Amino acid sequence: MPQLRDLAPVGAEYARTGPNHNTLRRSIPASTDELFSCLQDGQATKEWQGLNVEWTSRSPLGVGSTRTLTGLGQTIEQSVLAWEPGKRVCLRNDRTTLPLAAFAEDYIITPTTESTCELHWHYAFEWGGRVKPVLGRLFGLAFAIGGRRDLNKLVRLLDVATEPG
Repeated sequence: MPQLRDLAPVGAEYARTGPNHNTLRRSIPASTDELFSCLQDGQATKEWQGLNVEWTSRSPLGVGSTRTLTGLGQTIEQSVLAWEPGKRVCLRNDRTTLPLAAFAEDYIITPTTESTCELHWHYAFEWGGRVKPVLGRLFGLAFAIGGRRDLNKLVRLLDVATEPG
């Protein structure tokens, strides 16, 4: 099993300003509270991202809470940098088995109607391994493709959860 490595302790702004930043946007068939609940729920995360989530902090969850993600051949330890129920969750990778130097992601939820919202998933990273530029670009491309696929799964998950009956 690969060893966990420490990443740079970046702030919430890094998700929008880091060296390899991107934003994925998606209309979501759920209220802002339903989407926020899904983002914090470990079982839901497993369904839409394929990762096991273990919150390693006690409730209530909020800024400073920690969680560990495992799956897809990786382990990631994260800290919550911003927590605004129904509006925003920002997470920083503190330690991971991936050869990254820094990573942060910021989920911003904006209502569009009473039963729909838009999710802006900002993320940025810096590759920490050898052949940095080449592998960093490949990681960024793979993350963007995987992220779009994951957002499609999230939409299906929430669409089923909000169907009447």
